[in-house]
Amino acid sequence: MLSKLTAGVRDVVVPVRPEVNSAVMLAEGAAFHAARVREGPQLFQPPVLGRLRGGEAVGTATHIDRRRELDQMRRAAPSLFTHVDLLVTPTIPQLPIAIAEAQDDQAGTAVFARNTRPFNDYGLPALSVPCGFAKNGLPIGLQIVGPPWAQESVLRLAHAFEQTTDSRTRRPTL
Repeated sequence: MLSKLTAGVRDVVVPVRPEVNSAVMLAEGAAFHAARVREGPQLFQPPVLGRLRGGEAVGTATHIDRRRELDQMRRAAPSLFTHVDLLVTPTIPQLPIAIAEAQDDQAGTAVFARNTRPFNDYGLPALSVPCGFAKNGLPIGLQIVGPPWAQESVLRLAHAFEQTTDSRTRRPTL
C-alpha cells in the first residue's frame, strides 16, 4: 500500500541508544516528581514509583554526559532523512496483547517502546495509525515519522493511508 502512495520504499538504519535517554528521563522524572514522591508515594503505582526512585540514583555527571549525548543525537536526527522524506515502522515490534498480559516493568516497557522511543528521543514528529488486526482481533499500528517541522507531511501520508484502507472504520474484537 505504501509503495502505491509514495515515490518508493527503502530501508533506513535508525541508530538507537536507549540507555542515553533512559538516564535523562529517569533523572528528570525523579527531579520533577520528587516532592510528590516524598509526600505521597502511595499515589504512584509500584512500577512507576520504582522508576522514579531509580532516577534518584542517576548521578549529576551521568545526567550531564547523557544529556550531552542526547543533544548530539537530536542534532544528527535530520540526517536520517537524507534519502527519504518519511520513515514508516510498525508502532510496536510484536503482535498486540491484552493490557492484562502486559508487564509494567523495564523489560516490558522496553519492548513496547522500542519503535516509538527513538523518535521521541530525537524530538521528531510521529504518529500511529491503525493498519490492520492481528489474529487475536487486536489492532496493529503503523508509525509514520518525519524530519523536524514536517508534521504536515506526516499527517498527509497518514490521511492518505487511512483513506485507502478500512482499518479506520473497523473495531477490534474484544
